[in-house]
Amino acid sequence: SVDEYIKFSHSKQENSAKNYTVERDTLYQKIFDLHKITKQQFYTTYSYYKQNPEKFKVLIDSSLAYGLRQRRTNIEAVKEVAPISPVLIQINKKRDSLIRIKKKELIKSQ
Repeated sequence: SVDEYIKFSHSKQENSAKNYTVERDTLYQKIFDLHKITKQQFYTTYSYYKQNPEKFKVLIDSSLAYGLRQRRTNIEAVKEVAPISPVLIQINKKRDSLIRIKKKELIKSQ
């Protein structure tokens, strides 16, 4: 969440509570803008789901299932575009071993 992000980033710095509040509000506004909603709309919806936890659970479960489907789709797309070739793996192994051999030769020559 935005609050956790800011707490983490501010734990490494000495910043005032005012800076924390300004940064938090700015980040939340960017999120609202991204989703084309207002702060009021968000908190009205948030309040509704707080009062209706069974509906909130359905919303969260649906969102999670959708996210998992999207992730699987993305992973499958990457596998189709860039399959791992045994030849490439072998080339990389040879390249690494040549680097090790050259390093050993340099150390011996010194």
